Amino acid sequence: MPTYKLYYFNAKGNAEITRLVFAAAGVEYEDIRFKDRDDWLNNYKHLSPTGQCPFLEVDGKKIGQSLAIARLVAREQGLYGESNMDGAMIDQVLYTLDDLTKPLIDWHFEKDEAKKAEKEKKLAEETLPESMQRLDKLLKGNGGKGYFAGNKLSIADLAVFNQCSGLVVKFPKCMDKCKELPAFIDRIKALPKIADWLAKRPQTDF
Repeated sequence: MPTYKLYYFNAKGNAEITRLVFAAAGVEYEDIRFKDRDDWLNNYKHLSPTGQCPFLEVDGKKIGQSLAIARLVAREQGLYGESNMDGAMIDQVLYTLDDLTKPLIDWHFEKDEAKKAEKEKKLAEETLPESMQRLDKLLKGNGGKGYFAGNKLSIADLAVFNQCSGLVVKFPKCMDKCKELPAFIDRIKALPKIADWLAKRPQTDF
């Protein structure tokens, strides 16, 4: 079994999908969390292959980019489907989520209060409901199997859970028009290994 070290801030952010994959697979790893920005800049940034975080160390080999990290671990732990078609369906979901991340980041870091309020309104009324319905359609399109790809849990399911369970706290109506997604989120949350991780992980705002 490889030795894993995951480096990131004390936050869920871009590292949480990899943590969820580790949790679902029951794999131990070292969850290294920077104390603050200065700790990252002074003690860890020079270790990152891209100068960014998160980054993962596998038996001494360092890998950057959050999706590359998550995909690697998912593939190694049997959470990337069982066929090329499964893999394509998983990628379809991951890229759909990536499209959603961009407007969320734009809103989150907007400094002008009036513009931020305008962007939040568009997210709440248009962008998020449309994206949630798109995911709902993809989930249903897998033949009612309860997963986004194939017949078992994959990184796609964990990624959707990670994104949507956070969004519904800030935007509680974003899944109102979804038929499958709310129950799916509850089911993933209740999986024993996921529930255990959610209970013990550090409580952070982001």
